[in-house]
Amino acid sequence: MRKLFAFLILIPLCTACEQDVVEPKKSNRPTGVVIPFDTENFIPLVIRTQQTVLVEFWGPNCPPCDRMEPILKELARDHQEFMIGKINAPAAQEVADRFQVSVVPTFLVFKGGEITATLVGSQDKQVLLDALNGKLPEKKSVPAVPPEEKPQPENEAVGPPTSQSSGEGETEPKPAEAN
Repeated sequence: MRKLFAFLILIPLCTACEQDVVEPKKSNRPTGVVIPFDTENFIPLVIRTQQTVLVEFWGPNCPPCDRMEPILKELARDHQEFMIGKINAPAAQEVADRFQVSVVPTFLVFKGGEITATLVGSQDKQVLLDALNGKLPEKKSVPAVPPEEKPQPENEAVGPPTSQSSGEGETEPKPAEAN
């Protein structure tokens, strides 16, 4: 009876002992490789997963980005519990803008769709691994700040006043403030 039932619902049985053969659940993402993200797959693979994901925002003709490639491959191979991927920031500008990425390479670590760490510039393997494990020292983390909360540069900090920045136009209301 067991053979018949197993046959009807397609449960593989061992031919020697007739026990159910349970196949390991296959993942639809490759393991041990750096995953190429784009505007189409970023949301489903990065934002809608509970897994910890490291994303490198990179650009073409970027020597620091090129130097990060073997480090990312090594992380992907040695730490398959994490998803490691990269996205071409200029080609996926809307994704880069959404996460306020203006410099490449920039690394964002996501867990459960939330950013847990931001690193700007080339990083060594241990710093990336610490970020993935949530052990990043405070000084290494650069939090993602919404655009409305970013501090605006002041004219005095730019340099000596010029004829264009003499302060004459500063008393007039800006168009956005007029309403």
